[in-house]
Amino acid sequence: MTRFVAAVKLIIQIPCFNEEHNLGETMAALPRHVPGFDSVETLVVDDGSTDGTADVARASGVTYLLRFPVNLGLDQTWALEARVEPPHGSCSIGAPLSSRSTVSASASGL
Repeated sequence: MTRFVAAVKLIIQIPCFNEEHNLGETMAALPRHVPGFDSVETLVVDDGSTDGTADVARASGVTYLLRFPVNLGLDQTWALEARVEPPHGSCSIGAPLSSRSTVSASASGL
C-alpha cells in the first residue's frame, strides 16, 4: 500500500514597522534549511510602514508579504496572524525584528 506523506514546511513570520534599514540583514540571516522540514518560507507582515520596508522584503526574496494600510501595533498584528492557520503540514514561528539575533537559533532548535 502506497502512503502519501505531505511535505512539511516552516514559515517564519516577521512583523515589521519602518524596518527598511534592518530587514535585509535579518532576511539574510534566516536559515534556508532546518532539519525536519522540507522547506523554509518567510512571511513579512508590514504593519503600515511609511518607508521602504515592503521593497526590501521583496528584494530579499520574501515568500509572502502582507501589508496593512495603517500601523496596528505589534499586539494587533500578532492577534491577526494568530487567526491565520498555516497550511496543512506546516509549522510557523514568529520572530519580531527586535529578536532577530535569536531567529536562527529558534528555527534550528525546532
